[in-house]
Amino acid sequence: MKKYQEHFNPEMLILARQSRGITQRELASMLSVSPGWLSKVEGGIKELPEERLFRIAGLLDYPPEFFTNSKHVYGPGINEMFY
Repeated sequence: MKKYQEHFNPEMLILARQSRGITQRELASMLSVSPGWLSKVEGGIKELPEERLFRIAGLLDYPPEFFTNSKHVYGPGINEMFY
């Protein structure tokens, strides 16, 4: 199970969250964590425990493997597209 932690890509979390139209604050509330903690996970500063990864995968309706995609995300984010 530790493979998810070792290969977690924070950029994929940002992409998944934004693709569902959910803000950091909203997702943090759904997870019962602080927005600051989630921001640090998305920034690659904090490690994401696997149980939280599975919870996020369920909430955002993506398979856990999606968050281990090693490709970099290029171009404007979804927020910039609709601003």
